[in-house]
Amino acid sequence: MTETALLLLPRSGLSGCISAAIVRDTRATSLGALERFNHFPASPLVSLTFVFEGETRLVPVGGGIEGARLAQPFPRIAVMGPQSRPMTSWNPGPVYAITIGFYPDAWARIAQTPFAE
Repeated sequence: MTETALLLLPRSGLSGCISAAIVRDTRATSLGALERFNHFPASPLVSLTFVFEGETRLVPVGGGIEGARLAQPFPRIAVMGPQSRPMTSWNPGPVYAITIGFYPDAWARIAQTPFAE
């Protein structure tokens, strides 16, 4: 089995704005439906996701595999504000994507869009 996720830490010059990035690449790996879930903790970070290949769906709380299959795909570029609860996403097939975690105050300056705390 190949690595399907990579954690990237920012250079020191960006560490005041970006917490980390996660690359998810399952294109060269054979995964079952249950192995295609992605779990994220509750977080004060703003996340910016780019889906280069494949599809990502936000799973409703308690939705399981059936909820994942019925969920609508995320847009190719998506921004999520701080989350007060853990969240789960699912990839119905191979995916190549990156999610970047920004500190809320940095995101507000970059995007000129404040998120409520």
